[in-house]
Amino acid sequence: MNKSDFGRVCEDFVGELIKSKTQLEVINLNDRKVNHPKTDLAVINLKSGEEYQVSVKAKKGNVWPAVKGIDNDDHFIIFVDIYRLETPAFYVLSNHQWQSVLKNILPEREGGAEIKDGALEWNWEENGKAKKYRGSQLRVEDISDYVNNWSVLPSADIA
Repeated sequence: MNKSDFGRVCEDFVGELIKSKTQLEVINLNDRKVNHPKTDLAVINLKSGEEYQVSVKAKKGNVWPAVKGIDNDDHFIIFVDIYRLETPAFYVLSNHQWQSVLKNILPEREGGAEIKDGALEWNWEENGKAKKYRGSQLRVEDISDYVNNWSVLPSADIA
């Protein structure tokens, strides 16, 4: 399965889980436009009109590569791990929790990265030109506190 199809399957699966846990409407934004850079799902409370967005990050290897994260209070990020597991593991984080993860992993990263707009960012100059890189590899250990943290989602009905 190619990367794009794998990501889409995980997005749809997470969307169904969110629907069942929150009783809210979920729309895959990639149905409207291919590859949203930060958000994949819109979750809508049809009664109140409130909406929040979810970024889904899936991995088949031992790390999530180049994670750019989230940076708005109404955004959530869900990591899907199927690497060497019989049952997928889900790590569910609010924006506040994601910012904590970034602060915790920042000292482990080389080369003077900064936290900007929900991601680690490196800036340097090469041959007189400004260069930058956004994103960071993430390991399960970096987010293990948030496994099955579905209750962080608004209107989540966790039994």
